[in-house]
Amino acid sequence: MGKPLAVLLAGLAGIAAAIQAAVNATLGTHIRAIPAAFTSFATGTAALLLLTLWAWRGMPLAQISQGYASAPLWSYAGGLLGMVMVIGMTYAVPAVGVSAAISAFVTMQLTGSLVMDTFGLAGRTALPLTWHQVVGVGLILLGARFVLWR
Repeated sequence: MGKPLAVLLAGLAGIAAAIQAAVNATLGTHIRAIPAAFTSFATGTAALLLLTLWAWRGMPLAQISQGYASAPLWSYAGGLLGMVMVIGMTYAVPAVGVSAAISAFVTMQLTGSLVMDTFGLAGRTALPLTWHQVVGVGLILLGARFVLWR
């Protein structure tokens, strides 16, 4: 996958995250936050199951099993981390609004990702931290502060 397509997909994911936060928060006001998060995961899981079966078409079961067996145990934590994100945003959006919740989310997401890149965490290759990145995170922090200012 080329960089332009990857950036486009990441951008679309960002738009989806903002919409998802608002949708889940609305559902949470009707059925409470944790059941709303569960409903979000259940509908997403059903759709993802269909995509997974399509992606695996023609692959031998042994190859699929080998892939699961060779993955490090910690790499299965993604769903738990997703749960924390969805529940956190489902609680935050009604309290502070979509833009404030997303501002806090993106600020901490970018800060955490720079730490992960710098130290090569979660199986990634360590990448040197540059002053450009530090300035960028500083500007994101400043922008988040302006969005949170009420």
